[in-house]
Amino acid sequence: MVAEKYINKDFTFVAWGDWDIFWDKKRAVAPSWLDELLSFLLGILPILLVALFYSLITAFSE
Repeated sequence: MVAEKYINKDFTFVAWGDWDIFWDKKRAVAPSWLDELLSFLLGILPILLVALFYSLITAFSE
């Protein structure tokens, strides 16, 4: 959500210093530990699966 003072401006303002920008505290509660765990796993699992498939392919191709 964009702050009212930045609406209809010719630039985009993004604040990266605070993780609280990812949810609107007035409309929703902060993510639970389960939400954070699932988000972490969704981010890390593709990397781990690529590494796993690579190691399996190299192991069976020898």
